[in-house]
Amino acid sequence: PLPKADLLCNLYLYTDIFPYIPRMNNFRALKKCHIENPNMNRWTYNFKDNPNLEELIIDAPITFLYRYCLSHNKNLSILKFANFRIPEHVLQRFIENLSGLEDINLNGCNLKNFEMRVLKCSKSLKTISLSKNKLTKIPTFISNCKSLTKLDICHNEIQNMDDCNWIGESNISILCIKNNLLTKLPVNTLVRMKQIKCLNIYNNKFDENEPLVFPKTFLDKVTVHGDYRIITPDKYELFDFLKKNKDEDIVLNTIDLQCPISKHVMIEPVSTVNGYTYEKYCIEKWLRKNNTDPLSGQTLTSKLLVPNLILSSIISDRIQSIKKIEKENPKLSS
Repeated sequence: PLPKADLLCNLYLYTDIFPYIPRMNNFRALKKCHIENPNMNRWTYNFKDNPNLEELIIDAPITFLYRYCLSHNKNLSILKFANFRIPEHVLQRFIENLSGLEDINLNGCNLKNFEMRVLKCSKSLKTISLSKNKLTKIPTFISNCKSLTKLDICHNEIQNMDDCNWIGESNISILCIKNNLLTKLPVNTLVRMKQIKCLNIYNNKFDENEPLVFPKTFLDKVTVHGDYRIITPDKYELFDFLKKNKDEDIVLNTIDLQCPISKHVMIEPVSTVNGYTYEKYCIEKWLRKNNTDPLSGQTLTSKLLVPNLILSSIISDRIQSIKKIEKENPKLSS
């Protein structure tokens, strides 16, 4: 036994000695317990002797656990499991019995269809993380968690969000759905989210040739992290026109307005700190892997990009004049 263990509040146990969670009966004041063990596969210890436990984090290939081992811990608010290997339905029943939880984190637990019938902590949950699993859809039980502010469902196999209309009425402020198999995004649902502040959509299967369109009011308040072109409806109108009109006359009339990287007319021209102007989507993509200016080759002291409003206005006026000419001379556009 550890000396004065009854006064110990935080326990961090990183070891490969124990094949199971050790008994900690004398840790009466324990509030935080972190266990990491690549060889631990059994959990039979009942934490009822740790009545003040608030945070429990276990990273181990657990294949067996006692269903009611946390049922007496009324103060437990943070529960994080990683790399568990117990059957999915066992983990579901285990979580269902817990009340008062505010943070559930089940990462790399081989979850495929994680649903819970009755979740006692649905009213108190604020954070749910189910990353690095094999989920093909966002679990429906999450829709009952009305206090939820953060949802991390990244690194799964989610193909669509067709059944997630409830997200639009949720209080989620941080939504991470990166590294999935989404081919389209429910924009109409997402823009209804009143509390959303951060949206991460990196590495999905969206069409790279078709931009994601969000209202300006949404983009003004939300930080969207993604490796896709994201534009407003008015910019999409310009994008669509240029996409449908690729004849030589337009190319010749706009050659001085083309991005040095893409060789296409810029839709959102932005300038680097060195003063060179590029299409926003193209230069952002370049700067993810480089810290130099594409044209000059100079090292950038900052990756700050400033909208080139003057050039943007010139491009808009030029396109409008081309549209006017085509309208007055239909044969030119045929």
